Amino acid sequence: MSRNYSYKTDTKLIAVKTRLLALTFLLFFGSFGFSQTITLKTSNTLIVDSNKPCLPDFDGPHATYVSYEFCNNTGVTSSQLNATFNISGVGYSLGGNQANNQSLGILNDGECKTLYWYIIYPCEPVGEIGNITVTLEDEIGTVLGTQNDTVQIDSGISANATGILGGVNLTSGGIGQLSVFDVTYTFGTTQDNGDISFQPVGNIDFDAECFQLVGVEVLQSDFSCITVGTLDELYFQLLPGCGVSGSGNIVEARYYFLNNCVGANTNAQPYAYGLSGTQLKYTGNFDDPTSITSFPPTAAPTLNLTKTVSPTNVLSVPNTATYTISIQNTSTDPSSLDAIADDLPTPFTFNSISGTSDITATNSTSIPSLSDAGTLSFVGGVDAATYPYTEYFIPGNSTVQLIYTVDIPATATNGTYTNSATYSIGTYTSPPATADLQVGPPPTITANNDDFSGSPVDATTGGTTATVFTNDDADGTTPATDALIDDGTIAISNDGGLTGVTINTDGTITVPAGATPGTYTVEYTICLEADSSICDTATAIIEVFASPVANDDNSSTDLDTDVVIPIADNDTDPDGSLDLGSIDLDPSTPGQQTSIIIPGEGTYTSNGDGTVTFDPESGFTGTSTVTYTVDDTDGNTSNVATISVTVPLCPNGQDSDNDGLTDCEETTGIDDPSTPEDPTTFPGGPTSDPNDPCDPIGINTTDTDGDGLTDCEETTGIDDPSTPEDPTTFPGGPTSDPNDPCDPIGINTTDTDGDGLTDCEETTGIDDPSTPEDPTTFPGGPTSDPNDPCDPIGINTTDTDGDGLTDCEETTGIDDPSTP
Repeated sequence: MSRNYSYKTDTKLIAVKTRLLALTFLLFFGSFGFSQTITLKTSNTLIVDSNKPCLPDFDGPHATYVSYEFCNNTGVTSSQLNATFNISGVGYSLGGNQANNQSLGILNDGECKTLYWYIIYPCEPVGEIGNITVTLEDEIGTVLGTQNDTVQIDSGISANATGILGGVNLTSGGIGQLSVFDVTYTFGTTQDNGDISFQPVGNIDFDAECFQLVGVEVLQSDFSCITVGTLDELYFQLLPGCGVSGSGNIVEARYYFLNNCVGANTNAQPYAYGLSGTQLKYTGNFDDPTSITSFPPTAAPTLNLTKTVSPTNVLSVPNTATYTISIQNTSTDPSSLDAIADDLPTPFTFNSISGTSDITATNSTSIPSLSDAGTLSFVGGVDAATYPYTEYFIPGNSTVQLIYTVDIPATATNGTYTNSATYSIGTYTSPPATADLQVGPPPTITANNDDFSGSPVDATTGGTTATVFTNDDADGTTPATDALIDDGTIAISNDGGLTGVTINTDGTITVPAGATPGTYTVEYTICLEADSSICDTATAIIEVFASPVANDDNSSTDLDTDVVIPIADNDTDPDGSLDLGSIDLDPSTPGQQTSIIIPGEGTYTSNGDGTVTFDPESGFTGTSTVTYTVDDTDGNTSNVATISVTVPLCPNGQDSDNDGLTDCEETTGIDDPSTPEDPTTFPGGPTSDPNDPCDPIGINTTDTDGDGLTDCEETTGIDDPSTPEDPTTFPGGPTSDPNDPCDPIGINTTDTDGDGLTDCEETTGIDDPSTPEDPTTFPGGPTSDPNDPCDPIGINTTDTDGDGLTDCEETTGIDDPSTP
């Protein structure tokens, strides 16, 4: 039995309620009597349900597979053949995104192949015709034959006696493998002289591109004319004696779908239909949800692709080399490939397929020709021994190899030549596998040790060394360049304890911030860009140091007075000692500056012992700053720090009277900006005014009589604004008046007779306003009258006879009004 397996193309079927017309196209070429036949193998009648609405939703089947058989009757083996299917007519089209062109491969003399195309047809009007044209061409596009057919829709009904679906079974595989779909159709009484069509799919949304029908096989049959083992037949005529009666008559068909897409899934609704008597009928439970079978997502291929070349190095040209492409099937299920593509590097050319190759001209429909260059294509498509697979067929847990020889011409220059191969299945193309061939002496790489200890890296901030490529050689090039080194393989192979160290694509080595100080030997590996398997290893010595840390310093001095600042006292070196003589007072200027003049401020001088002297300019007050660095004994320089020196206008901070103004401020009349703007609000004691000549501490602030006026104020007659405006309200004692010549403390305030009038007042006759207006009301003793010449203390107050009249009064006859 010939193999009838191939890819899908468009076809056209003819007539209604008629038998299949096997139309043969015969074309002769020259004396060879060349002929190819193209035969429609399925019914030209397509069924629509007369009892169900056409729109808005289709009910009943509206899709079918159309098959064509192609036979070679030329007497010779054909070249590679391709078939193209086209269908036209209102409502007719190819379905499921299926391509209209399929490859037949090579047909031996007398061999036939069947191809399947999935079409969608209209639901009305009955009798609508579709026109099919199938064209056969050779590999260069020469038309070898054309077949025209028509198909037509006819009305029918659903019937339980016509191929009721009795069960389905689906075994799904990965891409390049088969999804095997077994469908059992159950028939009742079926008369002779009718026909039956079996279809795996009647729904219009089936994915025919990703699930390509490639074969049909009858597994069981209760019809004598439908023989078990029949291949690639979807349509059967019920010849006399073939009919059946009763119920439960079955036909089980197996449909083989080649999985062409990764991750694809779809639904299938199988059915059967045919003419029984005068009525066209189809599967009664077609629209039942239980009749819908889901094809699960197609898995990725289970194939491993590798490539090698032998030899891997040819020292001279011209020469030859042999490439081996191996494809391993890791699944227990068979698989097949459509083609292998191999990109041959220039200027290599194809010579021949090795006699030990599994892939040969015999199981290929197309192979390269002698001296072909560029992309070489090896195309399968020949029927495999296992139905319905085609070559390139790979049994489960097996490997097939393509082995071929190439010519390397004398024009090939020394270097590495990369060859890349892929395989394809349906819409899938594999990732490439490559092999490298070296022409001329093999490339070399030499990594040499480096010592970067002379340029240490700061442990605090981290840093980057110079490149290790400087003394390394990449295939004769020194220094090695980034372009010659494989970026993907350059690496630190041993960090030598320097945690976090990395090597960059330019060959520099980066030490992370926070590394521990010390000397490290780091090992690195570099490989050639042209061949990353050629590598070498070397070491680099890296010194990691901890920089000294300089901290800011602050000092002060009096006007026109030098000051020595011990700036190194708060500076540190984590891994050693400071070099006290290395202080640089101007880090922005190259070299060490041990002295610097700040115009208008003063001069800073390093004393070589970790101290700096600041000599302020005469009269300078304010704050002066300068920056500096200091080295450690290893020559490492610190960060930049700042020295600040303040020369205050009033260096002495003494505040003798606690009024918030320093003695300096009170002496100079300059208000301290740190005191309140309003002196009356200063807390903690009497406020003051620096503009008051009696307030500053430079003048004695003694208040002998405790009347709230200082002796100064009472002497000068200037009232202190911090005392009450009304002196009579001053708390704590008798008030006073600085304008009273007897009140100021500069005049004796003695009150000898205790009458509330000072001796001064009694002597001058000036009444102290702080005494009662009526002297007779003065409490505590005899009152007195400053206008009485015998009362003042300046006249003797002796009262010899004790009668209450002084001797003066008795002598003068002037009675003291304070006496009875």
